[in-house]
Amino acid sequence: MRNYKLYKDQLTLSPVTGRDDLFRAIFDESPDAIFLLNADNFVILDCNDKALKLFQAQEKIELCGRDTFTLYESEPVEFSKNIFIETINKGKEHSQELAFRSLKGNVFWGSCSIRRVESASGPVIVFRVRRVVDYMKTAEMLATMIKQTSKATGLEYFAVLTELLCKAFGVCTAMVATVDEKTRQAASIHCFHKSQKLDNLSFDIDTSVSLNVMRGYPTYYPRNLKEMFPDDQLIKKLGIESYLGTPVFNTEGAVTGLLVLMDDKPMEEIPNSRYVLSIFASRAGAELERIKVEANYQQKIRELEERMR
Repeated sequence: MRNYKLYKDQLTLSPVTGRDDLFRAIFDESPDAIFLLNADNFVILDCNDKALKLFQAQEKIELCGRDTFTLYESEPVEFSKNIFIETINKGKEHSQELAFRSLKGNVFWGSCSIRRVESASGPVIVFRVRRVVDYMKTAEMLATMIKQTSKATGLEYFAVLTELLCKAFGVCTAMVATVDEKTRQAASIHCFHKSQKLDNLSFDIDTSVSLNVMRGYPTYYPRNLKEMFPDDQLIKKLGIESYLGTPVFNTEGAVTGLLVLMDDKPMEEIPNSRYVLSIFASRAGAELERIKVEANYQQKIRELEERMR
């Protein structure tokens, strides 16, 4: 905390050049996590909001004052640290992919780049991190969902699945729907919306955000659905802002359904989310086939009973 306060005071007292103004704008608005480090010991002096989010901190004080190497899953030995710090301060840039650990203990794979720059307050190390794959979180989420859906079949499977998807992805709505190519309509099998089931939802595919999914492509829209799809009645009805959907295929490879996540706020895509959805879409396709076969079987039994009367 002492280092953080010292650096903030320096920023306030030092004359700020146009170059530093530009750097600060890039720093604040960057989609990557950026840390400013003490050039002597790589202690964190400042960080942007993306860094707080990526490393699961509530305030900068939780990260500032830390040794940067403590954010690694496997912290290097002291000798390696010193050699590395000396190398960067000689003007060498460094980039690599490695495992990081958030303040809450979640491990993720990140791509980092490190370089020394000169600011109005003196030399500073810019440490940039971009998440590549969140292995632990994805694996844990997938294992939990597979376990909880493994015992459910038929219509019960869709009820369990949609509720789990909402909780796992932090969205307000999850839906499984069947599609009819002839009528160009989709009809929900089960929709879990804001902790309750919505029945009898249907929508026109050709004006829907799901049109690309119908063509066989997983589709992601992080925001602004109302502006992009003004004629989509489902978006208007549910107040949807963002969307992630994947097709459900039958055994012949045709799209017979949709597995969709929606939210009433912008959606940040979880790493491997399309892969996770595709796994459950495959299971959904199998359940749709099972329901269809079972319905045909029951129909034949009824027809046979009528003939025997």
